[in-house]
Parts: sequence; C-alpha cells; structure tokens
Amino acid sequence: MAVPTGLPRRTVDGGGWYRQETVSRLFIALISLIAAVGSGCFGAAGSGATSGNQSGAHQSLSRPLHLPKLSPGEPCPVSEARHLSAAFAPGLGAGPAYPVGISRGVLRFEYPPGNNTLFKGSAWGGQKVLWVVDPSYNGAVLIRGRRLDGPQALRFAGGIDPPAELRLPPQPSNTTGGWANYPSYTRLRTSGCYAYQADGSTFSTIIIFRRRIPRLIILL
Repeated sequence: MAVPTGLPRRTVDGGGWYRQETVSRLFIALISLIAAVGSGCFGAAGSGATSGNQSGAHQSLSRPLHLPKLSPGEPCPVSEARHLSAAFAPGLGAGPAYPVGISRGVLRFEYPPGNNTLFKGSAWGGQKVLWVVDPSYNGAVLIRGRRLDGPQALRFAGGIDPPAELRLPPQPSNTTGGWANYPSYTRLRTSGCYAYQADGSTFSTIIIFRRRIPRLIILL
C-alpha cells in the first residue's frame, strides 16, 4: 500500500537505553513505569506514551501499513543504528522517531514470560524500549508493526492483553537536551524479523529489527 502523497517513505538497513551518566534518571523512570503497568499505559493522558483510545491527532496518523514482506529464512535487513545524543545509546532507523535499547538491531527477552516478570500470566513476552524524538519534529507519533517473515503481530505497553499501537503525544513529559523521550514496552511472542512503522504528520518511516529468545544452557 502506498504512503500518502507528500510523506517520505524511509526504510533503512542495520542499540542499550540511557548511557551511564543517566542511570539515576532511568531508575526513576522505571519506577514510574512499573506503577503504570496496571493500567496498560505509560503516563497520564497527554503526558507520556499511551495505548488507550485514540486522540484526534493520532487518528489522522492511522495510515495503512506499508511494511515489506520477507520469505521464511530470508535475511533480516535490520535498520542502521545511529548516534543521536550524548544522553542516549544509539537509536535505530532514519528518524525523527527512534527506538533506543535494541542493541545491534536485536531485541532479546524471555518467552514465555517468567513468574517474576511484569508480564506474568500474559501470552506476550516483552522488553523495555525507549522511544526518543528529534527536537526538529514537534507533533504526535503513532507506532505500529508486525513480523515481516511470518504472520505474527507486534504489540506494546504492559498488561495481559497489550494493545496493537503506541501513541506518543506532541507534549512530552520527559525531555533531555531537547529530545522528547517516552519509556515503553515492545511485546512479541515468537522469534523472527520484525518492523515498526512510525507515522508523524510529516513522515512515515520503517524500522526493522530482529527478535531473539535467549537460549537456556543447563549444566549437569
């Protein structure tokens, strides 16, 4: 499906959260995230990344997905990681919205969810992903996605039944050096090649990553 006229379609090839100097701020943010998991969203409406009912700003961004499809076994063209700011680890993709915390384009987490995780009892595993937005863009962002080499879905936020999209409001509650940042979770159920589609008022971009379940090694 075509991207709406006038909006650049950007798919790029070839990850950590905050760097060491921002660990204390990360800890505070994580505490806030844990408190928000019960409601299935992050932050109050209009202040952080959310997953509830769409606002008017996000409804206008709900365009058709234009994600590529890959055959089983075909190489996964992970998006390129690039330096964003001294405050953050590298982000994936062409921007202006970037996921941070996907090291080398690979998102790793436990599946099925363990009893000591935030996702206990859910059919969806998860891992934290920080989204940051370039200071040059001022507006809402809608993020969705799916697996490229299979039919599986991609979801967001906490809870037993996570939502299919993530909405970044135009007025962020957290900024660092002018960069808006939104703590979130990406939720998946199988390994494979996946992509986010991030839509803003002036852009529509694809960010490709691999999902891997860590292998358990048992020593007898």
